[in-house]
Amino acid sequence: GRVYGVESYGLEGDHLKISLTEELPNFGNTGFVLPNSIQFKRGDKIFDPVPNDVELNVPYFSQRDNPRFDWSTCNVTAIAMAFYYYGVRSKWGGQLEDELLQWCFDYAGQGSQTDHSVLSALIQAYGFKTSFDTTRKWADVRSELLNRRPIVLAGDFTAAGHIITLIGYNSEGYIVQDPWGDALTGYSDTEGRKLMYPYGYINQVAGPDGNVWAHFISR
Repeated sequence: GRVYGVESYGLEGDHLKISLTEELPNFGNTGFVLPNSIQFKRGDKIFDPVPNDVELNVPYFSQRDNPRFDWSTCNVTAIAMAFYYYGVRSKWGGQLEDELLQWCFDYAGQGSQTDHSVLSALIQAYGFKTSFDTTRKWADVRSELLNRRPIVLAGDFTAAGHIITLIGYNSEGYIVQDPWGDALTGYSDTEGRKLMYPYGYINQVAGPDGNVWAHFISR
C-alpha cells in the first residue's frame, strides 16, 4: 500500500475525515475513509485513530442548588457544563447556569428554558455553533465525543423528560454528567458526577438509533 502524511483527521459518523499533507491528482488532499481500511502509524508504532475510551474534562454542576426552578433547569445546567468546558464563565460571578436561565427568561419568558429552539438561540448568543436534531444516530454522538465536543442529550430519564451532558464513552456505555443525580437509582442518589450509563439503558431512554435528541455545540 501507499504511505501518506496526515495533517489532520476526525471521525464523522462511521467514517474518518482525513486531510493529507500533499495533494493527490484529481482528488485534492481531503476525503473520507472507513477506519478499518487504513493503518495509522506514529513513528514506528501503529495506533488506532478511533479509541475505545474517551472522557472529556467537563466540570459537574448540579441543578439541585439552583435558586430558581431547580426541578426544571436541567437544560441550562447541562449547557452550562459544556460552556464551562469551552472556557465560558459567568459574567455575574455566580453560577453560570443561573445566568443562562435569566437569558432564556429575557429572551422568551419564564419557562422558556424547556424549549429546544430557545436553547439553540442561547447557545448561539454565547458565540457557539450549534445544531439541534431529533433524528441523530449514536455514531454521530460518538463522533462528537471523539472530536472532544461534549453533547447535551435529551431523553426520558424522568417521567417528564430530562437533559444531561455526555462527556465520554467506554466499552460499557456513555460517561455522563447528570445534573439531577443518578438515573439508574431512580434519582434516590443525587450525585450525578461522571456516571456510566450502559448503552442499552441510554438507547432505551434516549433512542433508538436515528431518533436521538441532542444539541451539538462547537466553536
